[in-house]
Amino acid sequence: MLPSAIIAGSSKCGSTSLFHWLGAHPDVCASHVKEVRFFMDDGYPLPRPREADLGLPGYETFFAHCPAGGCRVVLEATPDYLYQQSALAELPKLPSRPRLIFLLRKPSERIYSLYRFAMHNVSSVDQGTTFRQFLADIANPQHRIYRDIILRDALVQSEYFRWLEAWAAWFEPERIYIGLFEQMRADARGFTRGVCQFLDLDPTFYDTYEFPVLNESFVVRNQRLHRLRHRLVAAVPGLPQLTLAKKLYRMVNVSSGKQANGTTRGDEDVAELRRLDEHFAPWNARLAEKFNLDLSCWA
Repeated sequence: MLPSAIIAGSSKCGSTSLFHWLGAHPDVCASHVKEVRFFMDDGYPLPRPREADLGLPGYETFFAHCPAGGCRVVLEATPDYLYQQSALAELPKLPSRPRLIFLLRKPSERIYSLYRFAMHNVSSVDQGTTFRQFLADIANPQHRIYRDIILRDALVQSEYFRWLEAWAAWFEPERIYIGLFEQMRADARGFTRGVCQFLDLDPTFYDTYEFPVLNESFVVRNQRLHRLRHRLVAAVPGLPQLTLAKKLYRMVNVSSGKQANGTTRGDEDVAELRRLDEHFAPWNARLAEKFNLDLSCWA
């Protein structure tokens, strides 16, 4: 069995939440891991699973638990597919003819979220690094974080038009759905009903659904401790599943969600965000025209 729907873009745009919301629907069977990453390019920092060496039969193992003929939608989500030449070459050939969902976020806000996520959730950016310095570092070939492709390419990956134009050349318009993170956050129920219409699902399931928010950025108090935790998780199988350990760790080293969202921004951050908005304005205009999108919420 192969997927009939794929959340194919973009990262830091709500794909984890939407994957779990859709996976809760009784007529949807979701892959047993959220990010299958089957069609990743060589050298991209998110590696392909070992099942990729088996070809499509290996891909099918991620959906082996799905009942044959027992669900309307078979789903996976790998938001970095948007940027992969391998995915662009192979997904149009799938016999299941999947429909694609692309989630987009105001480019400057996506980059700011990525900056906060890199500093706290994964601790790849040193604490205390300003947003202005982060933007300078990812453009500096001599800086260590320049080697992180996802950080280095944060700007170009947020020029959504350049990527979606290529996908539109291979997929019919009726097989592509473009949703905005801002609309999903403002009205999760209404947004999900729109996705249900695209996937031919009964939207009434979501009339009483709670819509949990997943994979939010957070703030760590001690970055060295957080990096140690990452090493322990990698070294000790099963540690991520220890609920009590996770709760204790969050009590000790994780601060509130409001801080993580960066609700208090200094003048320097605001100035950098405005500068990014100017950079992305022509790209956003082309995106809106090509795909008939109302991007007024990005103003």
